[in-house]
Amino acid sequence: MKTKEFYVVNSFGKKSFEGNPAAIFVDGNEINEKNMQAIARQMNLVETVFIMESDNEKEYDFQLRYFTPIKEVPIAGHPTVAAFIALEDSGKIDISNRDKYIIKTKAGLKAIKLHKDNGKTIVMMESSKPVFYQEIIDSHKVAKVLGLDVDDLIEDLPVEPVHTGLGHVIVPVKSMDALMKVKRNIKELKELCSGVNMSEAQVFTFETYDKISHIHTRNICPRNGIEDPGCGIGNAAVSAYLLKNKYPNEGQIRLKAEQGTIVNMPCVIETYTIRDESNHIRVLVGGTGIVMIKGECNIE
Repeated sequence: MKTKEFYVVNSFGKKSFEGNPAAIFVDGNEINEKNMQAIARQMNLVETVFIMESDNEKEYDFQLRYFTPIKEVPIAGHPTVAAFIALEDSGKIDISNRDKYIIKTKAGLKAIKLHKDNGKTIVMMESSKPVFYQEIIDSHKVAKVLGLDVDDLIEDLPVEPVHTGLGHVIVPVKSMDALMKVKRNIKELKELCSGVNMSEAQVFTFETYDKISHIHTRNICPRNGIEDPGCGIGNAAVSAYLLKNKYPNEGQIRLKAEQGTIVNMPCVIETYTIRDESNHIRVLVGGTGIVMIKGECNIE
């Protein structure tokens, strides 16, 4: 029987018991795929991450695999933040000596940048290159699926599928009241998302609780039947969407997004979105995290 150390880290939280938890195994070597899935089911968090040492240090520093309780996913934002908070806490990295890393994921190689802000470690990951799909014209259908009236949607912004690693239908609404009315009609939303080859919905408003924030978002995840308290990849998609649709003449935007208040797990997600001279858009997404639990898992 092997014993493996694990962490539970709340990404995007300002203080204990806030943020979005992920389980992190900082030494995922020698854990086979079957046991990875079984552990993720046991942990029963949105994602569990297994970190493996690189077998090609010239190409990447760590390999990360991400498992929900039911399946493996190619990449996820908040667990990546959690992974680097755990790596630092375990002493496997020291950001005073090195602040840039490359990780290998099933979504490809990803750049990670770390820095300190008021003593807290901030982890920023570059999302997959944003891909924009055809706008969903039937706003009445979208509103009905989400339990809204069509008048709750912002008229001059589209409902648009955007892929930054997972695939999100981006839905802009006028107010916090409208955002908090959104219903988790999982069957109908799953049909809507799958019909445009997306996985989830990211609904947002420009109204916020904290005046220093720019948007408030909700992530409805029909593949798991849950609401994710803080979705990094989803907020990357929203940021790319906003640079394209609301700020078409800007070269870059920095946003702070609130999420998770409705499930009593408030999160703050940071994004930095850049448009280069060729009109290509890049998004860095991340935030800080809090170590909540350290433990050991026995694996046969």
